[in-house]
Amino acid sequence: VVNLSGNGDSFHDAKILYIAGNQPLKFSADQEAKLKRFIEDGGLILGNADCGAIGFAESFRKLIGRLTENQYEFRLLPADHPIYTREQFMASKWKNKLGVMAISNGVRELAVLIPTADPAKAWQGRAWQSRHEAYEFCADLFLYATDTRHLRQKGETYIESLDPAIQNTKSIKVARIQYTGNWNPEPGGWR
Repeated sequence: VVNLSGNGDSFHDAKILYIAGNQPLKFSADQEAKLKRFIEDGGLILGNADCGAIGFAESFRKLIGRLTENQYEFRLLPADHPIYTREQFMASKWKNKLGVMAISNGVRELAVLIPTADPAKAWQGRAWQSRHEAYEFCADLFLYATDTRHLRQKGETYIESLDPAIQNTKSIKVARIQYTGNWNPEPGGWR
């Protein structure tokens, strides 16, 4: 559980930030800036529309659109996506399809939305036998987001920050070339 009124550093305790609800999302500009920073720093946001709430799903899509400056579009996650095929559980074996939507920068998924299947309902009801795909998809998503390794403890982060005690004595110039197309898919990597 993270607090949106903090500085946002606690978001990086995990690679996935889970947002669920049944009402349209309403975040302040400051809160959206923290969510944008989380995505740019390598995080993934998972949205779950409780009971298939259309207002939540639409507002989640619009929120992620604003966070990515509308550079990318949500699409139905294809059946051959690595989340479904490379990880532990194979989606091709699921009786119930989840209809997962995702948005990618061409390098990785930035956000995933489950607009109608509501896996949280299965989790709350402990419906492992009848809704196993709800559990399996989230396990696969976790493995995808963590690349199946480099798990950290709470409070540990992969984010590097400047140490004010160390003074720069050397510098290096780096050229970045802009071209037509997606020339800057991971802007947070340059920070």
